[in-house]
Amino acid sequence: MSIPILVAGPDSATGEFAEETRTLVVNRGGALIHVKHPLQPEDQIRIFNLTSDAAADFRVVGPTSESSSDGIEWGVEYVKDGLNIWGIDFPPASEENKAHASALLECQG
Repeated sequence: MSIPILVAGPDSATGEFAEETRTLVVNRGGALIHVKHPLQPEDQIRIFNLTSDAAADFRVVGPTSESSSDGIEWGVEYVKDGLNIWGIDFPPASEENKAHASALLECQG
């Protein structure tokens, strides 16, 4: 789901960066985003949903694509459990589903 966002966080060269971009995928625990600014796993960033003005802190999990001249895709997860800045009513996770799955994957092919 493509949602317009602003990604902001610390930058070693300039102090802080801010970049407007979009989500590629959203879920209950976080999102897949595409950014031009270089990130590192474990970085903490703030994402602002430009549609709803909601914001939350996220942890960068890792890259999901190769770096290119127009950026890279990163998986991010909420720092605090239970947040939802996407404005989506996700169905509740059943105890049975929690026991069988700890991650949801998407095929890029």
